Amino acid sequence: MSFIVQDRYTHWLQGYPAKTKNAEDTAEAFQRFLGPQLKAEHIYSDNSEEIRKACKILQMSKDCSRPYRPQTNGVAERAVRRTKEGASCTLLQSGFSPGWWAEAMAHFCFVWNVIEKMADGFTPYESRFMRKFTGPLIPMGAEILYLPSNPGDPARLDKYGDKTLSGLFIGYKQRAGGSWSGDVLVIDWEEIDTADSAREVHVKTVAAKEIITTTPFRFPLSEGICQQPSTRSSQRHRTKSRNARVWDDLQEGAEGSESPEKHCRDEDTHRYGPEGSGSGKRLTKSSRTSGLLALKLRRSHTLHHVRHFSFQMRTSCQSL
Repeated sequence: MSFIVQDRYTHWLQGYPAKTKNAEDTAEAFQRFLGPQLKAEHIYSDNSEEIRKACKILQMSKDCSRPYRPQTNGVAERAVRRTKEGASCTLLQSGFSPGWWAEAMAHFCFVWNVIEKMADGFTPYESRFMRKFTGPLIPMGAEILYLPSNPGDPARLDKYGDKTLSGLFIGYKQRAGGSWSGDVLVIDWEEIDTADSAREVHVKTVAAKEIITTTPFRFPLSEGICQQPSTRSSQRHRTKSRNARVWDDLQEGAEGSESPEKHCRDEDTHRYGPEGSGSGKRLTKSSRTSGLLALKLRRSHTLHHVRHFSFQMRTSCQSL
C-alpha cells in the first residue's frame, strides 16, 4: 500500500510506500513530504482513520470529505489516479516486474514534478524550491554506465580496460521535503541479470555526474537483453500481467518499412488470429491500448499522458 500527498499551492505530488496502514507510518510520510520542522496549515482528505490520527500526532488541522462520495475529494482522488497510471506506465516501459512498483511510483512522481508545467507557467519543482531542475532526465529502466564506488566493484574492472560498469537507472535520491540531493539510484546490470532472488539485487547511490546515458535510451529488460529474478509481487500478479510488446523505432518514410502501428496489428493477428475469424484468442481493447502505449512511450520517452493501467493504491490526501 502507499500514501499519496499533493500540495495545493505548488501542486507537488509525492507517493510513499508503507508496510502497514497505521498512524505512525502515515505521520512519518507526512513529515517526509513537508520537510524538517515544517507543518501544513491545513489538511483535506477522505475519512481515513490513520490520516486523522496522524494529523493529531503532528498537531495539524484537518477537514474530511463527505463519506462514500469520492467526488467531494476530487483533487486527491485525481492525484491518486495520476500516480497509479504513471507508475504502471513506468513499469511497462522499463520492463521491471510489478514488485518494483514503489521505485516506479517514486520515479514517476519526481519526473512529473520536474517537467509538468502548471497554469502559472512553472513546474511544481520550480514553485516549491524557487529554482529550475538542473539534473538529467532519465526514464526508469534505461541503460546507463556508472563509475563504481562500492567496495569490491573496482576488482571487476580490467586494469587497462573501461573504468565504468553497466547498470539500469532506477530513480533520483531525494531529501526530506522532496528536493534532489544530486545523486541517482542505479542497479548493476550483472547483479540483476545473475541474481536468483530479488533480495540479491541492491540499489546503489551514485553521483549524477558519474553516470553516462546511451542515446537514444535503451531498455534492456523490456528488450529481453537483461533478465530479472522473480519477486513475490510479480508471482502474485502473474495471472493478470500483460506481455509488453516493444518495437524498434522504424524510420518514417524509409523504403520497404511499415508503420509501427501496422506492425502491431500484424503481430496481434499472428498471435490471436484475425478478428471475426473465430481462431485464436480475441485481443481486448485494453491490451490493444497497452501495446500502442508501449510504442508511444518508447518513441517519445515521456512518462505522462497514460491511460488504462492500475495497481493497488489505498490512501490519499492533500496538503494545503
